[in-house]
Order: sequence, then structure tokens, then C-alpha cells
Amino acid sequence: MNTIKLGTEVIVSDPCYEIPTWCQAVVENVLPGDYVVEVDKSNQGDWGIRVATLKATHKDYLDGDFSLNEFPAEIGVDSGQAGIFSKETYRKDGVFDGQESEFGKKYTPWKDDGGEKWYSHMCDRTLGENQWGTYPEGVVSTSGIGDGSYQLSVGKNLEGKVVAFEIDERAED
Repeated sequence: MNTIKLGTEVIVSDPCYEIPTWCQAVVENVLPGDYVVEVDKSNQGDWGIRVATLKATHKDYLDGDFSLNEFPAEIGVDSGQAGIFSKETYRKDGVFDGQESEFGKKYTPWKDDGGEKWYSHMCDRTLGENQWGTYPEGVVSTSGIGDGSYQLSVGKNLEGKVVAFEIDERAED
């Protein structure tokens, strides 16, 4: 079981974007704790088998005692990736101190105002056969059919805390 730890604020975004960016979501009032990650894949025709949905659900709500509702933001994608990240670690290079990125060895960032080393580690996770991966405070995946925009839905508990996230990355029919 893949788990990540999320804080009270979560960034749902293409990892190439800095905060703030108009096509990302900053989700507040999140129930902090361990979230179980699920990745569903589907056949997207000419695109092949691709990530269809990326989900993260608080461990105390795996029974589905919430309903998913569209969040008032679509997630824009320009690097073919999208993810769910604890705000404390989003684009923080220090998260991977002492660890070298395979993507980073091959490509020199055209700019680096902070966060490019972190971004390289996100690319390491999505460029492999699995098309996704985690680090302790986040998860990232390829974004369905690449660049574009994808719908974010969140689930809330009875107290109004966000306890689930889902990015629908399927191609529009």
C-alpha cells in the first residue's frame, strides 16, 4: 500500500508550476495525516494504457464515508504530469538533499529559481514504466493524454475537512 503524509494545505498541480499559478489548486482545511494513494489506468486508444485517475484518501476514510465533489479548479498541465503534494514540501529542493535525479543528470534546467531539483525528482517518478510515484509527502503521475486540463474532485468529512482527492485524467469522449 502506497501512503503519503499530507498537511493542512495541499497543492494539486503540474509540478513544473510555482505557487501561485492560476491553473493549480491550493486546497485548505485538509485533515492532516496518512493518505493511501491509488492509481487507475485505462486504455486511451492511440495513447495506449495511461493513468486515468490519481487518488489520495485519508487512511481513516477508506470506507468511502464521503462523497466526491468537483473542486472549483481544473488542474492545468504543461509538463505532462499532475500530482497531489503537501504544501510544506512543494518545489522544495531540500526534500531530496543528497539524492541525485536521473532526469536531472540528463537535463540542465533552463532556469532555476528554486524547485528545479525537486521537479527533476518528480520527472524520475513519471518517466518510468509505472508512469507515477510517491515521495513521503506527495504523489505525481503522468497526466492521462498529456498537456491540457483535468478535473479535481475532493471529498469532505462531516466536519468539512477534506479527506480525499481525485484527479480525473481520462481523455474526454
